[in-house]
Amino acid sequence: METFTSLRQQTAIDKDGIAQENTLRTSRVLQKGLTFYSKLEILPNAFSPGIETLFALSATVFRRLGKMRNRGLGEIGCHLLENGVDVSVKKLKEVENLIIGKGGIANVSA
Repeated sequence: METFTSLRQQTAIDKDGIAQENTLRTSRVLQKGLTFYSKLEILPNAFSPGIETLFALSATVFRRLGKMRNRGLGEIGCHLLENGVDVSVKKLKEVENLIIGKGGIANVSA
């Protein structure tokens, strides 16, 4: 774990510039510049449109991880590939159309 991560500490500062009591937080963060790849294979008998929808929605959540607003902790990316082609946006649009088609309100962004 030490090879890929480091610890960052932060605390709340009061209006006088003094650290507030009991506000010290420690986070484990990935080292800058790392890239991880993973291959996920779904067996044909386990595949369903519901599984595909789950992965499409999960990809959007992963994109939100790590940003921590303006604190410079970076962001991560997650892409769905089919035969080496990124189909993330296409799959999200399909989910959005499915939700809107059922009368729901969708706000799915790529």
